[in-house]
Amino acid sequence: MENTRNIFILQASTDLTYEGGQVSKLSGSSMSNSEVLTLNGPSTTFSPPYLLQTNDASLLQTVPWTTYDHMNLSSDGQSLVMDYSFDNKNSVQVFAQNQAPFSLEDWSNYDTLSAQVYGDGSGNELEFWYRMNNIETKGWEIGSCKMDWTGWKEVTLTFPNALRNQVHRFVSVVNWDNNKSPEGLGSHQIEIKDIELSRENPSEANTTIHILKDAQYKIAVNALSSSDSKMMKIKIGNSEFTLDMNSGDGLEWIYSEPMFLTKGDYTLSILPDGKVTIDTIMIYSTNSDETLTDIFQTNNNPATVTSWNAVNATKYEVHVNAQAPFTLAFAEAHDQFWVAKINGKEYKSLPLYSVINGFYIDKTGNLTIDIEYKPQLWFYYGIGISGGTCLLVVSTYIVWILKRKRQQNPINN
Repeated sequence: MENTRNIFILQASTDLTYEGGQVSKLSGSSMSNSEVLTLNGPSTTFSPPYLLQTNDASLLQTVPWTTYDHMNLSSDGQSLVMDYSFDNKNSVQVFAQNQAPFSLEDWSNYDTLSAQVYGDGSGNELEFWYRMNNIETKGWEIGSCKMDWTGWKEVTLTFPNALRNQVHRFVSVVNWDNNKSPEGLGSHQIEIKDIELSRENPSEANTTIHILKDAQYKIAVNALSSSDSKMMKIKIGNSEFTLDMNSGDGLEWIYSEPMFLTKGDYTLSILPDGKVTIDTIMIYSTNSDETLTDIFQTNNNPATVTSWNAVNATKYEVHVNAQAPFTLAFAEAHDQFWVAKINGKEYKSLPLYSVINGFYIDKTGNLTIDIEYKPQLWFYYGIGISGGTCLLVVSTYIVWILKRKRQQNPINN
């Protein structure tokens, strides 16, 4: 244990628990086939074109609950003006919503709705709701406020703990029946403008790792670096680091300072200052300020591939004689669903140089390693793997490469 290197590999999209994040393919990149996790920082605003429109009343429609409830809509070019009336104690409510359902919107990354409301002092209730999946018979209340003020006031409401990933309508409700205020009957006017969705509580991702031995460690994060990316804070134990995510262009490895960790369980937390996109996280022991390139480029030979066989398009069998821990690399574009197995123990794929699959193997001796693509049925439904595949053994001392010969086409063009 004292002479071995400890490496922890975490796929952000599957190994981290998170709030306010979104898993997706990295659009427009050939560097990785894996899914990535995007986290958002605080104060991210979102204004869909129809949902929050207040400057054009023709985009909205009114829906009275009873024949005793009335509403007319107009706009001064900025605010939505709602002239409403409740005839008597048989009144209930009236609401306004967008005229036609818009494309489904994902609101999962937002936790707060805010709006400027010109109150009428009526004591009536103002509510905001949303509907999902083009279902008009069900809605979710975002929140409400009693209009006991006059003049402009900012109203801020926190979303309920409910799904909001396929929203198609936004509804503003004026309700008399909740409070049954005598002052709420008759004719009134309110105005609404500057409706926004935002994330007041930033995204956060966490996981627990078990450190096997007292040692110095570094954290490497394979993340999207661009001018649009923000800073990212990483906490583990008593150590805290801030990583700059806007110094490059595309997926790249970004490193923490070395830290000393003792054996035991730790919570790893990622706290973004803004939008960040993460592919893989590696935590590794080091005797110096090594990068992953330093680890994989060395000069001795602890492992040799003695033979290998392509069982089928989704499975390869590799025989290795290893005198020390090593990394087995599979020269296809990195995809988190490739795994290596030894006697039932599964090793996850890590992106070597942000491009190909690598499996850090901590076993020694004569090994039989199965490399498999887990969702095999996907291949039978049209997903293929390139025929020109090569296997590499990259150790902590030497790189050994075995290239598979491509079958030559007997027909000359």
